[in-house]
Amino acid sequence: MNMSVADKMSQAYVQGADDQKRRLAKEINAQENIIKQQRQELAELRELADEQARIISRDAGQRVTVLHDQARIISSMTKQIRKLHEAKES
Repeated sequence: MNMSVADKMSQAYVQGADDQKRRLAKEINAQENIIKQQRQELAELRELADEQARIISRDAGQRVTVLHDQARIISSMTKQIRKLHEAKES
């Protein structure tokens, strides 16, 4: 059966629309994959930032502990020096 020119044009139009839909679907899929990858990278960066914050916090806590220890030592030494001066004066 022979197709009319109008039928051929209609079929070509439908075929072109189908091709365009497939092309757009591929583009959308590619964009979705990029977004998924970016979300994963963002999640990994957030985890890294959280870990760095924990490390910084822990290090700061350790420094505070060291400073407190040093302050106690200095205080103790100051008391001992005062006692020695008092002993010499008496």
